[in-house]
Amino acid sequence: MLLPRLLLVLSLGLSALLGSAAAASADDTDPRFTIGVIPDTQNEVSRSGDDRFAQRTRWLAGRATGDDLRFVVHTGDVTDWGWAAGEQLSRARSAMDVLGAAGVPWQLALGNHDSRRHGWNGQGGYGSLPYTQNPECTRRFGSACNDASLLRRTDETDAAFARSFAGRFEADRIANAYRNFEAGGLRWMVLSLEPWPRAAVVEWAKSVAAHHPRRNIVIATHSYLDENGRIASSAEYGATSPQQLWQQLVSQYANIKVVLSGHTGAAAYRTDTGVKGNKVASFLGAFHSPDTNPVRLLTVDPTANSLTTRIFTPSNGAHLTRYDATVTGMGFVRP
Repeated sequence: MLLPRLLLVLSLGLSALLGSAAAASADDTDPRFTIGVIPDTQNEVSRSGDDRFAQRTRWLAGRATGDDLRFVVHTGDVTDWGWAAGEQLSRARSAMDVLGAAGVPWQLALGNHDSRRHGWNGQGGYGSLPYTQNPECTRRFGSACNDASLLRRTDETDAAFARSFAGRFEADRIANAYRNFEAGGLRWMVLSLEPWPRAAVVEWAKSVAAHHPRRNIVIATHSYLDENGRIASSAEYGATSPQQLWQQLVSQYANIKVVLSGHTGAAAYRTDTGVKGNKVASFLGAFHSPDTNPVRLLTVDPTANSLTTRIFTPSNGAHLTRYDATVTGMGFVRP
């Protein structure tokens, strides 16, 4: 009986090997893959009956195979004032966990609403207005009751979305961190940066880009393009403006390929050329819609060196074709 069993094992092993070869061959034939982008969801977590956030992630999970979805990025303002309203954080985490259950990796770029900067309703209670205007702010935080300080206090959001990273700027904090993945025969990194980052964060990000020259980097930061598709000039109540971020970081490294942002406006994109002659494609998505839930799909074609973007609204199945675009000449970094 030993010989037949041995032949069976060899046969199964050969079948598995051939199957793997076939899959690799199919990958080589069509290396295209997709990155999903979820914009501001702050308006979708306040009411228990609002299912739009989870509907987004279920929709993305349902397209994981068909679109070869390899990664999903949230560009910030995950909640409205979640630090003071734990149910907002719970709803947001449940929505993102749908992706994890489907085997799709994801990452958040925290927004201003994900910090303690927001948390007043204008009448003495909690809401989406600046917490600095809440009478309890000074009693609670003393001299740290100011926009710049509260913007960096993301303790509750950090705890709710605690996870492992390939690297991060601060232990136990998720605002400045990166994760790696491989797709389309290329190496990738998603690098998230806090809104209007501190100078030390920019220096850290520069070292990350410099030490990973063979990875194509996607930067996700909450504020970068303005509603007109220009690189924004204001640092608002942070430290580094998007224009400064472009000058100091984005334009300086040939492996930085994409910048994703939200915060303002609806949707836009632009291309710029870095100092090494490389093309950088930047995409804005915000919407702040009261009833729909747009999602951007960014399809990468390594063979054509191109990116194709489309925006859909899972709530009604619409394809917002006016935002369709293809960026060519991306010059992706090869392993």
